[in-house]
Amino acid sequence: MIFLKTTLENLTGIKKYTAAFALGTLMTLAMPPVGAFYILLVCVPGIIWLVRQSGTKTDAFLTGWAFGAGYFIFGLYWVSFALFVDIDSFWWVVPLSAVVGPAVLALYYGLIPLLAWRYRAHEALHALMLTAGWALVEWIRGHALTGFGWNLPGYTWHTLLPLMQANAVFGIYGLTLLTLLWAVMPVLALTPQKRLVPFLMASFLAVAAYGTARLYLHPTEQWDKYAVRIVQPNIPQSFKWDRDAVMRNFQRHLDLTASATALPQPPTFVVWPETAITADLQQSPDIAREIGMSLPPGSVALLGDLRRTEDGQF
Repeated sequence: MIFLKTTLENLTGIKKYTAAFALGTLMTLAMPPVGAFYILLVCVPGIIWLVRQSGTKTDAFLTGWAFGAGYFIFGLYWVSFALFVDIDSFWWVVPLSAVVGPAVLALYYGLIPLLAWRYRAHEALHALMLTAGWALVEWIRGHALTGFGWNLPGYTWHTLLPLMQANAVFGIYGLTLLTLLWAVMPVLALTPQKRLVPFLMASFLAVAAYGTARLYLHPTEQWDKYAVRIVQPNIPQSFKWDRDAVMRNFQRHLDLTASATALPQPPTFVVWPETAITADLQQSPDIAREIGMSLPPGSVALLGDLRRTEDGQF
């Protein structure tokens, strides 16, 4: 860690921004589906060491922005997947969704170093304040302009259920703050305030112990008095909105819903895929009636349909 700290603190200019971008890219591995939480122990200290050496607020902002650009460009790649349903029509949007949009979202991360700017003379305090500012920016990102709360650092624990139990107490933004505080321990360990590290480690163990106890005291219980039928017609997205295939697709759902079962009891719940129906059931009672008639006796359908407003919008 000392070598990494020294190396990052000596970087300037384009090399510094490139390193920040690389650290942001690397931190995407901490998010689902990989969930490599230990990556945070490198990326969070790394960006703290980089921004602390900024000579101006502009430099600090650009360093934070470069970090965020790497994080969001590579962490939100899946947003562009929907465009490939009709890529011939929407190819021109791909650069906007894959690069421009994430780069704009990264402006939030440019604000993080500025929130801790006045504390940069004190290494430990600066690290803690930057962490607190980071958590605040994540909350703002999740709420401002309708919010976009994807890839919060707290999501890194998605495979570790005991740690995820902290959401029941602190919520995802509280867990994000705790996660960032735990990730800042390598920074504190190299300062005179290293005595704070045992306290942070103790908080980590306490949260893990709480989560373990919560899971033990509230085990998952399987109730054997119901059966769920999940309807999956495997209809390609390109056919889903094809006017000539609408009725054929609908009939496919009905057939699967009404099909026989090898279970000793009929399905209690029948679940259809998202937007399996391309009509508003409130305005199409005949369609609702057909769905009801296809259901096995005593079953309840769980499905989502489009809602049309008075001005004709869905």
